Order: sequence, then structure tokens, then C-alpha cells
Amino acid sequence: MDRKLNFLKVAISLISLHYGLGFLLGTSEAVFNSGVLGLTYPLSCAAGLFLLSLISKFYWEKKYPIWTLLGMSFGERVREGVCFLSWFWMIGIVASQVLGASFILGILGTPLHLGVVLTIIVISVLSLLPLEKLSNVFLLLLVLNSIAVIIGISKVVSAETFKWILTSMTRDFSSRSFLSILGVAVPTIFITLLGMDFHQFIVQAETPKQAFVGSIVGGLGLVLMTFLPVLITFGAINKGILPLGIDGKQVIPFVFLREGEKLGLPFLGKFLVVLLLTASLGSGSALTRILTLSFFDFSFIPSKLRSKGNILLINSFVVFFLALTGRTIISLIVCFYAIYLSGVAIPFVVYVVGLGRSKNLIFSKQAVNYSLIVGFTTSLLILVFSLLNVLPPVLSKNLELFMILLGVFFSVLVLFVYTIIGYFSRFRVS
Repeated sequence: MDRKLNFLKVAISLISLHYGLGFLLGTSEAVFNSGVLGLTYPLSCAAGLFLLSLISKFYWEKKYPIWTLLGMSFGERVREGVCFLSWFWMIGIVASQVLGASFILGILGTPLHLGVVLTIIVISVLSLLPLEKLSNVFLLLLVLNSIAVIIGISKVVSAETFKWILTSMTRDFSSRSFLSILGVAVPTIFITLLGMDFHQFIVQAETPKQAFVGSIVGGLGLVLMTFLPVLITFGAINKGILPLGIDGKQVIPFVFLREGEKLGLPFLGKFLVVLLLTASLGSGSALTRILTLSFFDFSFIPSKLRSKGNILLINSFVVFFLALTGRTIISLIVCFYAIYLSGVAIPFVVYVVGLGRSKNLIFSKQAVNYSLIVGFTTSLLILVFSLLNVLPPVLSKNLELFMILLGVFFSVLVLFVYTIIGYFSRFRVS
């Protein structure tokens, strides 16, 4: 493996994975709707990178994708299952990025379908760049995007904004369920630890130290970047410039367009909105790159389709249809996280503690495989029932948390029940 990334490139790449339109527009929407509690998602992203530093050496030394590692211990079915789940959650996130980008393009007059297609094309082309060059592109996109948001902040943020944020903290935290905070924080933190998209940059670091420092620097960078959408949203609310009925996702683009018109330079506002799109391009291209790698590892895919061009085309069609039916909100993003973690968390824990590598397996390959399937299915069904509005209110109110709790619970239950049944079956036979 050719390892060329220093700590700065590792940090920038890791930041780019989280810092997409889900991060920007999702955080802005969350702050608009819930005040300071909108910080939960972006700060959880940063916390995930800090914790990733603690296991970065483990990933760097193992170097293989998580599905390969689990497959070596638990067999081909588990490998295929983890690979599919990795593809499943990432393609949902890419679709959210694409829809967010097309929503912004729609503000500029681009039809929704055309905006989706254009975004997919640009993201796909960027994903074909070598990893080292892609890191340089990430840096450029982050700088451009940050400049646009900072310009917006300079126009709407004042000393009164900071006073208002401080005085609203107690009110916001007391009015929101602790379970709701956990429902966002837990999946977001753990997807950073177990997501293959983050793993790809850790293993490409020059040394374990570079991977460790890159994760820490990435976490610090995300903490700072968290306040970009937060400040601009609070500033716009505090100044009272937002029209009634505006959607929280529209706050930042609205500020850009408004400031351009105030200066008599409408093209400037549109240019800043276009720069906002760079967040989607960076995160989307990084995820698309690993989506392609995931697809290569699907053994059931015919060999004729195993080319980057064909795989990008297949993924693009899936993203296109998901983007037209999905919503770019943090809740949906976190739901994809929860589905993946519900299936993968327990097999990964079994692998790490070494149970799957001992001569006398405590948990059989079949038990781990069924554990993965049941965890994933349970979490997915809860999301489907939620969309059908048939869940009890207590579950719907804290959907993301209960998706991962019940998914992991039944994953553990199946693991032990299958193992116990297998043990007594062998006992009766003997």
C-alpha cells in the first residue's frame, strides 16, 4: 500500500467527509429550529474524530477495510454483509449531499432534476482523482466554502448575537430531551469510528503518528467550523431579517442573496451561493470514492460490471432516485448511521476482543452473521414504520436513538440465543 498522506492531508480529508451540506445546511436548520441544541450534530462529528485518534493505530496496522477484517474471522457471508451495509449507509448520505446541492442550485433557477444530475457528474469526476490529489482539492473546496460563510457572518453577526446565544443556552438545553441529544450524538460518533470512509484516509497516512495527529487536528478543525453555520443562523435570526415561513435549510443561501442585493451586486450573492456548493462536492466525492471501492468487493456483481465507469454509473442512478425522494435533514442522515451501526457494531466488538480469532470459537460464524442481519433489519424496519406513521409516540419522538438501541439489542440477543442453542444441540448429540 502506497501511504502518502501527512497529518494535515489526513485532517483535511477527515473534515471534508463530515463537512458537507448536511453539516452546513443541517446544522443551520437545527439551530433555526432548536437553538443551541443544533450544535449536537456538528460537535458529535468532532468528538468522533477525537475518538478515532485512539484507534487510528489499530486501523493503520490492519490496513484492510472493516468488511475484509471481519470476513477473515467470520466468513464470506459476514464480509458481504458488512460491505453491503457500508455501501447502503454511504449512498444514502451521498444522496442527501446531492439533494442539498440541487436545492441550492434551485434557488439560482436550476430545475431540480438538472441540479441533481449536474451535482452527481461533478462529484463522480472528482472521486476519480488519486487520493493525494483529492486531498488537495478538499483543501481548496474547504477554503472557498469557509470564505463564503465568513463573508456572510461578517454581514449579520454582532456583539448582540453572542449575548443572545449565551442567554438562550439554559432555555434550549432545559427544553430538549436528553434522549434526543443521545439519539443524534451516539450514531454520529460511532459512525466515525466504524465507517470505512474515514478508515480509508487513516490507512493512507505515512505513519501511525501522522494518522493520530491528523485525527486530532481534524477534530479541532471541525469544532471551529461548527460555529460558521451556527453564527450566521443566529445572526440572521437576531437581526430579524428572515422572512416568515422560511425553511431552516434556506437561511444561509438567503443571507448570501440578500447581502448581494443590498450591495447592488446580485451576482455577488449568487457567487457566494455557488461557493456554498463546494461543501457538497468535497464530502460527496470522498464518499463516492469509497462507494466505488465497496462495490468492487461485492462478489455477486458480474465481472463485466466491475469497472469504475460502470460502478459509478450504477451508483449514480441509485443516488439520483434517492435524492429525488429524500430530505437533507440531520435526522435522515443519522438514521442511515443507525442502520449501519445496528448491523456492524456487535460483530466488530466480537472481532476486536479476539473471540472470533480463537481456536475454539465462542461465537460461531453463523451466529455472528445472523446477529448482523437481525440488527440491520430491526433498525431498518423501525425507520420504515416511522415513515408509515405506525410507531408508538415514545419511539417516534426519539427515533434515531431507539433505532440503534433496539437494533443492537436484538443483534446481541440473536448472537447469544443462537450460540446457546448451538451449544445444547452439540451436548445432546454427544
